[in-house]
Amino acid sequence: MISECLASCSHLICVPVIASFSSKGEIKPLYVSVSGVQLKIENFTIENDRDFVWSNFLCVVIDNDIKKRIKLCYHFQEHAWFIDMNFK
Repeated sequence: MISECLASCSHLICVPVIASFSSKGEIKPLYVSVSGVQLKIENFTIENDRDFVWSNFLCVVIDNDIKKRIKLCYHFQEHAWFIDMNFK
């Protein structure tokens, strides 16, 4: 259950993500499910590396043979992933 504050953010949607977490604290998102469609994350860059609340991942996914860019956000206190709907 995410906090009421995060739930009220209309530009953030909580999404399921399969990710790898290393013993050094590195996070690597592998797959994301958006609207019931599972997408493989082809590559990513980290926009901000652990500001103690969020890590933002600029990802390239393939959706029906079309490369798309999405922004995934990981919230450390909530242990939850979000997609930023305002990202262009």
